[in-house]
Amino acid sequence: MIGIYGGSFDPIHLGHLKTATSLKTELQLDHLFLLPCCEPVHKDGLKYPSNDRLKMLNLALDKFSTLEIDSREIILLDGAIGTQPQHMRAPMNNQAWAAAALDTHPFTVRRLHENYIWAGVDVITTNTYSAGRHNLEPLGLGDRFEELNLRAVMLAQDARNACAEERPIYVAGSVSNFGLLAGA
Repeated sequence: MIGIYGGSFDPIHLGHLKTATSLKTELQLDHLFLLPCCEPVHKDGLKYPSNDRLKMLNLALDKFSTLEIDSREIILLDGAIGTQPQHMRAPMNNQAWAAAALDTHPFTVRRLHENYIWAGVDVITTNTYSAGRHNLEPLGLGDRFEELNLRAVMLAQDARNACAEERPIYVAGSVSNFGLLAGA
């Protein structure tokens, strides 16, 4: 089993190293990777540039050889775009699932994106997974297929523009065959 201990490590100090060593021992981890964050979303400015922090981390691990460094940068994606609107009390539909909220609860969809941005994600996903024409037609919304898919993109973009002036947030589309039978 592996563990990942992330931070800006600006600079790395004994508290980080003792915590990481204790975690590895207590959780009986095979590997514990220290993952330095290049550009943390919760801090306005760092004392040292990322390449210097990585060098300091390497030097510090000379005396803590049971720990390892993973210098890859992590991109955080949002989570449940289908079940989260339901949790936020937007009505779901068996055929169109969360896409129905684009018609009835667009501000809930936008708030969902904003919540993920405030939580620190780098990528938000449009609420289009189940917004195919074949899912919208049984609701009488098939003729609004383009409008609702554009609305999904605009809601994500609006949330990004309202909440993320200090850092880049990417909007990802979601396309699926939800609602279609395999081989049909």
